Amino acid sequence: MKPIDAHSTAKIKAKVTREEQAARELDHTEFAPGTRLTLIVFFLVVITSVPLIQFIAAIHKPERITQLTKGLKGLMPSSNRVHTAKGIVETVNLLPTGEEIKKVEDDWEQNSEVGETILPRVQSLMLKMGQGNEKAYLGRDGWLFYRSDMDYVTGRNFLNPAVMKRRTIAKDIQPDPVKGILHFRDQLAERGITLIVVPAPVKPSIYPERFSARYDQTSPVLQNPAYEEFTNQLVKAGILLFDPAPLLAGGKSRELQYLKTDTHWTPGAMEKVAAKLAEFTRQRVVLSPAMPELFMTVEKSVTNHGDIAKMLKLPEGQTTFPPETTTIRRVADRQGWWRPGTNSEVLFLGDSFANIFSAVTMNWGKSAGFAEHLSLALGLPLDKICQNDQGSYVTRESLSEELRAGTDRLAGKKVVIWEFAARELSCGDWKLLPLKLGTRKDAGFYVPESGKTIEIEGVVRAISFKPRPRSVTYHDHILTFHLTDIKSTQDPSASGKEAVVRAWNFVDDKPMPASRYSPGDTVRLHLRPWSDVEPDYGTLNNNGLDDERFNDAKQAWAATIEQAEQDDPPPAFPVNNPAPPQANQGNAGTGASTPSTALANDTPAAAAFRTSCGNKAADGDTLALSGKEGWLFIRGELRHIGVGSFWGDTAAKVSKATLPKNADPIPAIVDFNEQLKAMGIDLIVVPVPCKAFIYPEMLDGTTAAQRLDTPHQQFFKILGEKGVKVLDLAEVFSSEKAKPNSPLLYCKTDSHWSPYACEVTAKKIKELVGSPAWLKSRAEPFKTTTETRTITGDLASEGVTEELTPVRTSAEAPGATMDKGSPIILLGDSHTLVFHKQLLGTRAGLTDQLAVEFGIPIDDLGQMGSGTTPARKSLSDRFKNPDYRANKKLIIWCFTERDFTESTSGWAILKLVR
Repeated sequence: MKPIDAHSTAKIKAKVTREEQAARELDHTEFAPGTRLTLIVFFLVVITSVPLIQFIAAIHKPERITQLTKGLKGLMPSSNRVHTAKGIVETVNLLPTGEEIKKVEDDWEQNSEVGETILPRVQSLMLKMGQGNEKAYLGRDGWLFYRSDMDYVTGRNFLNPAVMKRRTIAKDIQPDPVKGILHFRDQLAERGITLIVVPAPVKPSIYPERFSARYDQTSPVLQNPAYEEFTNQLVKAGILLFDPAPLLAGGKSRELQYLKTDTHWTPGAMEKVAAKLAEFTRQRVVLSPAMPELFMTVEKSVTNHGDIAKMLKLPEGQTTFPPETTTIRRVADRQGWWRPGTNSEVLFLGDSFANIFSAVTMNWGKSAGFAEHLSLALGLPLDKICQNDQGSYVTRESLSEELRAGTDRLAGKKVVIWEFAARELSCGDWKLLPLKLGTRKDAGFYVPESGKTIEIEGVVRAISFKPRPRSVTYHDHILTFHLTDIKSTQDPSASGKEAVVRAWNFVDDKPMPASRYSPGDTVRLHLRPWSDVEPDYGTLNNNGLDDERFNDAKQAWAATIEQAEQDDPPPAFPVNNPAPPQANQGNAGTGASTPSTALANDTPAAAAFRTSCGNKAADGDTLALSGKEGWLFIRGELRHIGVGSFWGDTAAKVSKATLPKNADPIPAIVDFNEQLKAMGIDLIVVPVPCKAFIYPEMLDGTTAAQRLDTPHQQFFKILGEKGVKVLDLAEVFSSEKAKPNSPLLYCKTDSHWSPYACEVTAKKIKELVGSPAWLKSRAEPFKTTTETRTITGDLASEGVTEELTPVRTSAEAPGATMDKGSPIILLGDSHTLVFHKQLLGTRAGLTDQLAVEFGIPIDDLGQMGSGTTPARKSLSDRFKNPDYRANKKLIIWCFTERDFTESTSGWAILKLVR
């Protein structure tokens, strides 16, 4: 037989696979001289260059390596899990899941120096070829679309049983949105709460013509094939469904409804939906009457790159998809920029469609989102839980966790409005979550040991009112927030506890990190006991939490100070156009006042002066206003004068209290007086008159033969009829001012009274008290001296000074006029501290003058800021010690008159002894 030619294999009809053929060809590959070595070197250079470049980058940016190694360590099981694993199943479970590995891969990609260098250039090349990437699709005329939105519109029926089964197996989720929504509705219904569902349409549903030429502007709204069946099932089950899609589609011929390069709607479209949703809600749920004058709006232009444009990862400075500019309307209430109200009848749950124009991190502005404009349209405060992404469950999960921990976020709610992106219907997890109210753990409030600083992480649940810098007379301000779900590697005993934390809102008029906190934020802090810093910070201007259950909690201090970004000042509300009364605001509590709108013994001069002060206060937003001859007046004082009556049913219209129930001063003052009387302690209320009432001629030239503070005279009379002893200083000061060559009673350039006014007040208080049996004066009286002082007032520009003379000053050493064991407590605001505790000097303030008059040291309990509720809370803290309160006989409660309306903490009724 003739041998087979090696080159005649093509004639053999044997079956040869592609792999076998490739292997044979590789076996016979021939290389030119040096080619093999060149390829090997090139290959080695390529595979070693990536880690080398990353290593070099790490030298300059070590945080990248920290991030990468952190993710890698997260995939490794803890030693405890390894040691306790039993059997094959538990051992296999030690391995990371596919999702965990994918997350680490994504983190590595995000932090890759090579990726950051190469990807933008590759994407630019793909863009020239008409291609987007795995997240962003190119539309027509510069429009961009999010892949998940496209998948929702073009995908399979999300209610198809086979589709849902496949999703369940792939991700272990509950894929049926109808089932999840009904379960949520039924649990709310058990508490008498209505649910309204709002699926926010995705961009391709409204603008298919911006993606494909097959459609035009008259094309119907595009939804997933299951959408009609979904809405029919909800309606049949009695779910209240508000679908914004027809509204948005109908408006696109007049104005843009979505941002061209972003996933979300425009401000105008969002506001239109909010207005219609408010109308829809009021037609179906009985809510309190609208109070539109609670709110104001301020237009602001914002410019930003759309989130889809950012997904393309194009080089810096690219011009293919430039930033978009739009106009938002920021919403403000009477306390500042809008914030959630936990006591509202309405709870709003939302995702990024609600957060855009609201969440700072989205870079489209703030205080102008869906919740804010829904609140504006309803004319009511609104509570909200909002978080970007996963709107199918993440906000419900947050609500469920709060309830389980014993915080009843649903208390007082009449309706829950649940907004989520429509794409969640096909890709979201509609897990069934319980809404069962648990009991508060006995773990208590966490405070580190004295002298220790502990790093913790927790979730902000509530936060006190945050005035903006330069809106109050002091350059430093402290806020308070409630922290839950605490974790700490430094102190395991903190795990699971909650805390009441104080932190800087601003320092030297510079905002600090806590000024940006909102309920729901996860924060990392360094905590110390508040008691460790109270001697230094205890008298500073601060705001506490409105919730009374935090009154007895020991507090912590957030030690870290970093700079936060500056925000625009909120608008000033016109005082001549006050908001209507709050609905359902009874006058519960001891000594509730009665409605009072007419002023007894009013005069045309007093009425005209109130109007003038109100107009001046509303014209601008600076802290101080200039009067005549260098006199300066604080704007809040003029606003207070302008509102007229401020008690009874009028209180809720004009007060800046964050809780309307705390707007009326009378119930709180009467209750405080009666509690003290039951303990055998006398109370004298000493409101410091507004400077403009005593020196109106220095404000605008007003002269009057009679007093101008008609509302205050009537208010003090009501208190007197209810058994409260009030020292009416306006009458005292007017008489003193009329004396020839009388020294000034107020500083020309400061918001406080003068040392001479403190002296006059102390003498009058001693005259009222007399010489009771409990008063045992020192054998040696306090000696005094007279001097002249030069000050720069808190309302003046730097370098502007004024002289105060004569000043009666205690000749004793600073602090000699104070004693916590004294039977007399001086309680109040900074008027008790000025000229006494390093505020424009020492030894000449009200405490010192009282000590001179009574002949004994005084227990000084004054603090910066409001002397209303915060001051009484400080007293309550001290009264927990029975030995402290045992010998107390007299409390002198001194605070500025403007706090009757300007205090954001208001006039809460507090129990002094629990």
